[in-house]
Amino acid sequence: MTTSIFEQADKFLIIADLGNLRVLRFQRAGDDPAERDHLVEVKTNVSEPDLQSISDVVTDQAGKFNRGGAAGVAGAMSYGEQHNLTSELERKAMESLSVSIAAVLKEAGHPTWILAAPQADLKRIEAALSPCCRERLVERLGADLMKEPVAKLEKRFL
Repeated sequence: MTTSIFEQADKFLIIADLGNLRVLRFQRAGDDPAERDHLVEVKTNVSEPDLQSISDVVTDQAGKFNRGGAAGVAGAMSYGEQHNLTSELERKAMESLSVSIAAVLKEAGHPTWILAAPQADLKRIEAALSPCCRERLVERLGADLMKEPVAKLEKRFL
């Protein structure tokens, strides 16, 4: 019988931004009096969210369209618009991120969890989550902790 990477985890810390996902589980101290509660970073099998930049999606030159005028008469040309391309790419990244979070929580048996994300993205990430994931969310933190070392995270969350 194989053991899951999430064994004995009753609470998780998930740190997210639009392009990355970091998962840590709370590990309780054992019977040894010298041992303390700590965080363990979990390597997940979920794929990273596919964050695309506008330059990856569009060509290097904007399209040009006739502004109108009489037929057969050369007129001024206008550049094509991106029509909320940035917000559409962010929306797709949010969906991908919420699917990844749901996969991690499902594999772990739907434990309670804490979400840390940049303040600007926190509400949008939470809104993209499934009701099952939102139900087990116990704390939200608006901070970019993606590059914080585990030792600093332990001081903050334990």
